[in-house]
Amino acid sequence: MRDFPQWQLVIGTGVYMDDIEKEVQARTEAALRELRQALAGIRIAETGYMYVFDSQRQMLIHPNSNLDDTRFGDLLNPVSGQPIGEELMKLADTGRELHYLWDRPEDPGNYVYPKISLVRYMPGFDWYICSSVYIDELQSSANTLSSRLLSLASVTLFLALLISAAFINRLTRPLESLARTAKRIRAGDLDARSNIQRGDEVGTLAASFDNMVGRLKESIDVLDYKVRARTRELMDTTVKAQRMNAVGQLSGGMAHDFNNLLTVINGSLILAEQYYDAAPGLRDTLAPAHRATRRGADLIERLLSFSRQQPLQPRVTDVGKAVGETVLFLRGILGQSIAVEYDKPDTTLLASLDPATFENALVNLAINARDAMDGRGTLYLTLDVQAYDGPACFDESVTAGEYIVLSVADTGSGFAPSTLSQAMEPFFTTKTNTQHSGLGLSMVYGFMKQSGGYIRLQNNTGSGATITLLLPRVTAAPPALPAPLTSEPDAMTETLNGKLYLLVDDDDDVRLVVRQQLTALGIHVIEAADGKEASELIETLPNIDGLLSDIVMPGEIDGYALAARVRSRFPDATVALMTGYAGRHGRDSATPVVGNGPLLKKPFDSTTLAETLAQAARRNTHHD
Repeated sequence: MRDFPQWQLVIGTGVYMDDIEKEVQARTEAALRELRQALAGIRIAETGYMYVFDSQRQMLIHPNSNLDDTRFGDLLNPVSGQPIGEELMKLADTGRELHYLWDRPEDPGNYVYPKISLVRYMPGFDWYICSSVYIDELQSSANTLSSRLLSLASVTLFLALLISAAFINRLTRPLESLARTAKRIRAGDLDARSNIQRGDEVGTLAASFDNMVGRLKESIDVLDYKVRARTRELMDTTVKAQRMNAVGQLSGGMAHDFNNLLTVINGSLILAEQYYDAAPGLRDTLAPAHRATRRGADLIERLLSFSRQQPLQPRVTDVGKAVGETVLFLRGILGQSIAVEYDKPDTTLLASLDPATFENALVNLAINARDAMDGRGTLYLTLDVQAYDGPACFDESVTAGEYIVLSVADTGSGFAPSTLSQAMEPFFTTKTNTQHSGLGLSMVYGFMKQSGGYIRLQNNTGSGATITLLLPRVTAAPPALPAPLTSEPDAMTETLNGKLYLLVDDDDDVRLVVRQQLTALGIHVIEAADGKEASELIETLPNIDGLLSDIVMPGEIDGYALAARVRSRFPDATVALMTGYAGRHGRDSATPVVGNGPLLKKPFDSTTLAETLAQAARRNTHHD
């Protein structure tokens, strides 16, 4: 390119590499034509001639049409038996001649006539130019032949040198420089440049190449920055997911043993109250212990909810009605300084969820909002319907479908940037009050995931925060709820008194406490420490009235298997199962009833135990 600032013009040219190759080919062909014309007029002696071939043994020029423009690599020297092309190439520029036998035009096919060839190599074109003459003719015109050969060789060599120099200077060297630059770039050196500055097509090509490499380096730098940023984000997300998953596994692993401990503690407290009821101040002394066991059980429930392993009893629920009933409850616990505003939707919005756990989740969100507003402000609850036709960003991908959108907004201080990424992690809390476990939002998160929904935390513009819940909408009408079974104390005692129950639990302390509770209800108890021992008793005892068994026990026989064996051998027996946590046992712990027998969650008190067994007995009688 040339710049003419006085005319405000830039004049440039461009060329394609294949055009250069075509030009080189054209010039080569032109040189061959010229050389062919020159050689056509040359005769050595009477029948001698000159011909040209390349290093691939391709005959470029030959006066004989049978050999012209053909490959002659398979032609042999009758004297030596070797390919004649190889022998000619070996003798090039050595000053020696090749002697061989050949036929004559007037005697074709009879290779008995001595002949001689002299060869010169043209490095510019990679050509071999040869003379061929019969020896007897050469002897008669040796002087003429020598002078012509020397003249032609000199002219040809000079021409080759000129052409080679021109090609090297104008084309080969710049292209070699571009090739070296390309190799450096391929090796990773994106700062490499050809730095070729010329006003012709090769210069334009070099400038374009350097510009392309510069843009490529910029693009790679930008891409590398984005990849590093995205990698950091993915690593943070992965670490967070692993941390939350570890807590979920930990909660599931500890729930069974922890609830067993709480069962022993709570049962022992109840028995102490029953046996030493006359002791002054005993109930007041034991009340904090009772509250501690209930709080421990609640913590386990929250952890299981977070890890999506909490037993739920979902049913089709009118979400608008459920939120409205919870709002009435919230107005009482939040106090008069916090206003609760809720616009109930005109249409019925149904979702499949556990109503009690859903209410508990709303209460947790309201209490968090109250703390964020320092006890004074407004809590807004709104319900809407949103359809998603594909993955959408809701802090995670949302499955396509129609969702009920519940927004809980407050006028508080909102979330700190560092808090937003950790708020739903278990035990994370910004509150200094020791009564806060840091499991409120974790429980809500686990409940939403277990219900097939989604949750998002975000700060409002100005002040406050909004927590948005997505619940999959259903269209089926909620089924009628069964009437609860009532259990009067006298009726329970009459139902259970004098019955023989098989009690199975692998924890000795739990078994001791539950046995004492059963004995206090007038029940006769036979104990077993595991499923194998209980199975042997089931097969040998003539009759039992009921089974109360833990679900998770060592060995191959668990509580479910024992319930089936009791049902098979004693169809009239009452079956009830108890568990501290059955989720890790590979069964559906969300099922509240197992073969007409209710599921008793540890820890439990004597009243709950009596009501559960009485209901199981009456339900069994009803089904009979």
